[in-house]
Amino acid sequence: MTVKSMNRAELAIKYADPDWRRRYLDVVDLVSLLRDCIIEKSYRVSDDLNSAIALTEAGKKIRDQLITKEQVGAKEANVLTLLGLVHVEPLVDVAGMDIDRLQQAISQEIRSGALIYPFVFGRDLYDRAARLFPEERDYLRHDDTLRLIKDMPQGVFQAGHFLVGPYGIIRVSHYRTIHSTTVVPLQHCADHSCSQIHRVQLSTSFDAAVNRHRRALNKVLDQVAEEPSEWNGFMSDIAEGMFNTYAVNDVSTLPGLLGDAFSNDELKSILAHGSGISKGRLVATAKSLGLSGVSKTSVKDLNRSALLQILLTESDEQLVDLLVVCLSFA
Repeated sequence: MTVKSMNRAELAIKYADPDWRRRYLDVVDLVSLLRDCIIEKSYRVSDDLNSAIALTEAGKKIRDQLITKEQVGAKEANVLTLLGLVHVEPLVDVAGMDIDRLQQAISQEIRSGALIYPFVFGRDLYDRAARLFPEERDYLRHDDTLRLIKDMPQGVFQAGHFLVGPYGIIRVSHYRTIHSTTVVPLQHCADHSCSQIHRVQLSTSFDAAVNRHRRALNKVLDQVAEEPSEWNGFMSDIAEGMFNTYAVNDVSTLPGLLGDAFSNDELKSILAHGSGISKGRLVATAKSLGLSGVSKTSVKDLNRSALLQILLTESDEQLVDLLVVCLSFA
C-alpha cells in the first residue's frame, strides 16, 4: 500500500523544530560523504558504521524488506537505508541518532582507506592522468580509477561542518561547502583554442555489495510511494540564509587559492607562522591529530593533503588574517 507524499510546506510544519533541522542538515552532510566516495570491490561495512545507524520505523521496514525480499545482507541493508535517508518520511531517526558516533565511524573508514576521495588540489592528479591516459576520456572504469588514485593522498573536502582529509573527519565550527565529488578536472582536450580543464567521471566498484543493491533500494522505495516528499525544496528552505551569495568581501574562494596557488613548502611556512596568529587553535588541532605542534620541524613531513586539512580547520576569515601576516614575512 502506498502512502501520500508531503509538499515542502507540509514538511516545514511537521519538522519545524530548529534543533531537529540542525541535526538533519548534519546527517545530510555525513550521508553525502558516504555517497560521493570511491570504494573497492572488497569493501565491507564495518561493525562501527553499522551500529551507529539509527532508523525510524519507516526506515526499519525498508531495511527489513531489503533483507527478506531482496536478499540483501543485514549490514548492507542498514547502510543502504541510511543512504536513502528520506522518502515520504525520514528513514533515519534524526532526533535519536548519535551523530558524533556516526561521524567517528565514517571517519575511521576514511582513515583506513576503505572510503577514498580523489585529491583534486594542485596538479598531481592531472599529471598522473596525462601519463596514464594520454587519450581523451569522459569516464574512467573502476580499474583505471584505482590506477589513477593508487598511493595518492586522501582528498580534502568539506560538507557543512565536516572537514574530510587524511585525518578522517574533523568537525569544525564554521560552515563551508567544498562538495566531495568523483567528477574531477583531469584533462585538456585536443582543441587548442579551448583552455578549459575537462572533468572526468571516476568510478566506484559496483561489485561491492552496498553498491550492487542500490536498485533494490529504489525498488522497495517505489513500492511505498512513486514520488517522495519534497525534501529538496524543504532542504533549500531551511538552509536559506547560511550563505550570502552577494557578499562584497566574499572570501569563500580561499580554500581553492591555498590548494592550487601555494607550494607545499609555502603551506608549511603558513602553518608554522600560524601558531601564534591563530591564538593556539592550529597548535591544538595539530596535537589532537597526533602531531607535536605546527613548527617547521613538526610539519616538515606532511603532504599537501594533510597540510590543507589542518589549515582548513580555520574559517575563511581567519585564513585571510593568517595569509596577510604570513605574506608580510615573505
